[in-house]
Amino acid sequence: MKKLILILFLLSTIATYAQKEFAPIGAKWYYRSIEGMNPPNEGYVLVESIGDTILGNKFARILKKRQFQTKGSIVDWGFDFLHIDGEKIYQWGNGNYYLLYDFTAEKDTSWSIYSRDKNPCYTDSLGRVRVDSTGVRTINNIELK
Repeated sequence: MKKLILILFLLSTIATYAQKEFAPIGAKWYYRSIEGMNPPNEGYVLVESIGDTILGNKFARILKKRQFQTKGSIVDWGFDFLHIDGEKIYQWGNGNYYLLYDFTAEKDTSWSIYSRDKNPCYTDSLGRVRVDSTGVRTINNIELK
């Protein structure tokens, strides 16, 4: 009986410290999209996590992207594929995975980022991400780093 109680206790504490899933299937998020400056119109891009696949012998999450413009049209931006490896998120492009997020990064860590939207061949980076600080923030009762 003591062993059973110990096992149940250990299993319940493991769930407490389990990693939160990045972009679970069904998740949606939006960001602003500037459409032009005459007049300055602003639409939005909808990103939706729709499933899983395998690319480069690794599991990848499929993200569908669409732009909703102020004049009512919808532009299909295609798909992004993200590989989740522990606390690092990689984006698929040009036959390789490129680091997008590193949730274990410490202050002064940096890496180059790439985007299919701006450079389909992934030959030039958009720039470098540099971590200037880290911390924990609570959103919807969930602690996020």
